[in-house]
Amino acid sequence: MKYSFTILFFACVLLLAGCDTTVTVSADKKNGASFICSAAMGTAIEQTVRTVSGAQGSSPLFNGSEIKKQMEAAGFQNVSASDPSPSSLSLKGYISRLADGLPAVPGAFTYSETPDGRHKLVFVLSARILKQAAALLPEKERSYTDLLMAPVFTGETMSKDEYLDLVSSVYGQSITEELKNSRLVIVMEAPVAGSKPLKSVIQLVDLFTLSGNTEISNTLAW
Repeated sequence: MKYSFTILFFACVLLLAGCDTTVTVSADKKNGASFICSAAMGTAIEQTVRTVSGAQGSSPLFNGSEIKKQMEAAGFQNVSASDPSPSSLSLKGYISRLADGLPAVPGAFTYSETPDGRHKLVFVLSARILKQAAALLPEKERSYTDLLMAPVFTGETMSKDEYLDLVSSVYGQSITEELKNSRLVIVMEAPVAGSKPLKSVIQLVDLFTLSGNTEISNTLAW
């Protein structure tokens, strides 16, 4: 279960394309943080997943109760995991030690504190990090990412237009439009009264076409 946080965190980022996916990390004064992820598959992507996987039309694509058990076994507190609709996922939990980071995906999530009491929380996305995270997903969920043929997972180098043309040629324009409109919203909150949350909006197609040493980094300092 030691990889559960990594699997659950990146499930929100990698699997639920087609709308806005929001990941919120709220640090507290005890050097822990609450974690919230809210996301849903787009209609066209959901239909494709169901067709390829053989999932019934109204059956849930994710098991909220099983995910809740995994989160609790991994050491999360105040856990809530649910699937508000057959193709959506809502996760909540509390992480007691930010300093533990994500051991299974080095460099993805780091926390540091200086002797004079300054804190820094850094979240990084890169081709290496996304590929390592995808490799940790269970086989069923990993197959969902395979369907999207994203070059960040296949190792190919493509421009955004080339990738979208590929998706369109295989699956049609509906999925292409969903991918173009899909965004990852990262919100990081410091435990300081009156401070503004750090909010970053990233187009999903930008993530799926990351290559080389290019990184998308978000840093919260307090």
